[in-house]
Amino acid sequence: MRISPVWHDGNSNEDELLAGCYRTSLELAVPNDVRSISFPAISCGVYRFPIDHAARIAVREVTDFLK
Repeated sequence: MRISPVWHDGNSNEDELLAGCYRTSLELAVPNDVRSISFPAISCGVYRFPIDHAARIAVREVTDFLK
């Protein structure tokens, strides 16, 4: 199970950890016949991940998954 990452300094593998959260969620959706999915701003807020940076990761991961 992936746990959403806490932003430290951007040099602690945060990007890959966040990307993994999206990938794992999408991979679990397929065998469970999920027809619709939405994501909050994972790790933003109290975990301090910069929202613009996190949004780019989210869009990239969803786009790659759909390919």
